[in-house]
Amino acid sequence: MKATFTSALFMFIVMFAFGQTDTVYYTSGCDRSFYNEVYNFHLENNTFFAEGRTYENCCGQNYLVYTITENVIKIKKVQECDYANCLCYYPFNFSIEGCTLLCYRVIVEGTDVDTTVCQTSNVGIANKVRKPSVLVYPNPATTKVIVKLIESNKGNATFEMYNIIGQKVYSREKVTDTFEFERGNISKGAYFYKLIWKDGMVLTGKLIFE
Repeated sequence: MKATFTSALFMFIVMFAFGQTDTVYYTSGCDRSFYNEVYNFHLENNTFFAEGRTYENCCGQNYLVYTITENVIKIKKVQECDYANCLCYYPFNFSIEGCTLLCYRVIVEGTDVDTTVCQTSNVGIANKVRKPSVLVYPNPATTKVIVKLIESNKGNATFEMYNIIGQKVYSREKVTDTFEFERGNISKGAYFYKLIWKDGMVLTGKLIFE
């Protein structure tokens, strides 16, 4: 009984310390035709979606393992066999629910895939997205940013900007036309903005500070 409790406690501590981890098996067997690796990711309604194809050695059992720690999703290719002198391509398709942050950094270990994926809809605000009708410039920016609403979208809107872990770093209410704001203490990097109108319509975009 004591050993069981200790083991359960250890697993709880590991999950708490290192985040959510799970195994994803490939959707079909080996395809020996030649392809490039493909990784497609998107984030919608608090669910992370991944699909594509990756290569492994043509032996044993091959699969993916993902780990979520704070705002980072790491994906690792695993093969349970010795090295074989041939490559096979395996398709994968999986989703992860409960991804509630605005954006996640996605890393595929052993590859050059290191990207940021953000929510494509704004849950709790609106599921409708306006066609692009605002100018945010310069982009990339250094000291200040100008936000200009196009004529058809002028009205009482709220402008909000978030960093890649979903923290709000700037906001402005009652936007009716054109305004500018100073960078201030905003750090270098990528940010995501949204304009929210009273009728529930939302426009989103990406802004980079150098």
